[in-house]
Amino acid sequence: NEGCRVLVAGSTHRGEEEILVDVFVFLKSQFPDLLLVLAPRHPQRFGEVERLLQRRNVNYKRRSQMNGFGTALPEVIFLDTLGDLPGIYGLADVAFVGGSLVDVGGHNLIEPARWRKPILFGPYMATFADIAEEMKKNGGGIEVNGREDLMREISDLLTDPKKAMKM
Repeated sequence: NEGCRVLVAGSTHRGEEEILVDVFVFLKSQFPDLLLVLAPRHPQRFGEVERLLQRRNVNYKRRSQMNGFGTALPEVIFLDTLGDLPGIYGLADVAFVGGSLVDVGGHNLIEPARWRKPILFGPYMATFADIAEEMKKNGGGIEVNGREDLMREISDLLTDPKKAMKM
């Protein structure tokens, strides 16, 4: 990811993608080198998420149709392949773990943590409550409650590499 900064939004659910795409479009004006990797949790929702990207007029490519990462990167890489997310977290400058802004219990924070990435997640982390608490306590993760929190925290982490590194 030479020359660009990467926001990975993994295991997202309905209701989260809209927020993340809005936040991304907003932040793109401040950080022209920002790339979003959007990875919906359920393959049966790929069509729905792709329609959202089309409606929002973002320049995106499906991961399945990219030959490697090439040179001409889109603004958004739509991760429509299975099993790639754990490795993709390794490219992140900031990781958001989905299933947490909507009440589905959250998803595993260990995947991005394994790469020592700053992690954002929503308030609905019932399934992984202990890990989420531990991460907040130790400064490895930040709980966000929606659009404004996401914009502020991502912007913070992109402008303050020391804070991101510490996390």
